[in-house]
Amino acid sequence: MYGEKIDAAEYLRKFIDLEFGLPNPSKEKFIRDAIKRAGLNEKFEIRQDHEKNNIVRFLVSLSAIYGMSLRAIERCISRLKLVMTVTSEAYELQAVQVTLLIVLRSVDKVMFDKIVQGRINAEQAMEYLRSLPNAQGMLNDLDGIILETMLVAELGDDASIQSYRHSQRTILNRADTLDDQKDHVSRKLQILDSFTGNRFGRGRLKSIAATIDIAANLKD
Repeated sequence: MYGEKIDAAEYLRKFIDLEFGLPNPSKEKFIRDAIKRAGLNEKFEIRQDHEKNNIVRFLVSLSAIYGMSLRAIERCISRLKLVMTVTSEAYELQAVQVTLLIVLRSVDKVMFDKIVQGRINAEQAMEYLRSLPNAQGMLNDLDGIILETMLVAELGDDASIQSYRHSQRTILNRADTLDDQKDHVSRKLQILDSFTGNRFGRGRLKSIAATIDIAANLKD
């Protein structure tokens, strides 16, 4: 109305006497409150204690990496509710798989499909995640190790998993490998064993993704 060069923000200040700066809400607190509002605390109470904390932690990390809005996070909680509703309490919720797929289905359907359909390997998937503007080293900590080893287990066959183990053991056994690097690699191998062993199992990405797809097609 007033021309393309108008300073709209300055113009609107004619009608404003006071301005308040509101602090950004804590993502973790918001997620925990959203879980409570969705009635999921009761569902978590009959599961193992760590399941809720792990899902919250990964959702905090991934939502930060993608710069997700609070509304987008709420949609993720709605989809988590359906996943929990159809998952027997006898099965442990695989926090990293569930959270990664829920977030990807919300923000990057193309990458969601590539991972679920096995059209990308673990190295490519991690390169994609690390290339995101807000990653800023978040994937170099424990959560990054868990994500990487889960993707190795889920997207690889027995031969590629063994090749990954061999490459990590080579790093571990090199004379010039620093102690903190050895700790990092040792943790990778330990967590990979968890994903390929009986504790977590493999091959659940497609079943989890099918449920998330159903939730994504429902109206929020």
